[in-house]
Amino acid sequence: MKITCTKCFTEVTVNSDNFNKELLETSEREMGSENFYEINSGEIICNNCKTNMSVQFNVWEYPIGVINYFEQYETNGVITELPDFSRFIIDHE
Repeated sequence: MKITCTKCFTEVTVNSDNFNKELLETSEREMGSENFYEINSGEIICNNCKTNMSVQFNVWEYPIGVINYFEQYETNGVITELPDFSRFIIDHE
């Protein structure tokens, strides 16, 4: 994933392996389960100006294995390249 600092406009590459994923809700629908995940980056530090940035994604998976919808929320940065969400949902809990 890549995020650009809104203070100095430096682009930072973030390793999404370190993101925290939480399955918040599962509901049964016609084609099986629908899962709702919250994925958080934790603190991201700008390499140039040291501004603290963070990202949160709300991701809906339905049917299993398919990203149906997502929302993104950035703090002090703008996402310029999304992570591969399938990496977060492949291991069903």
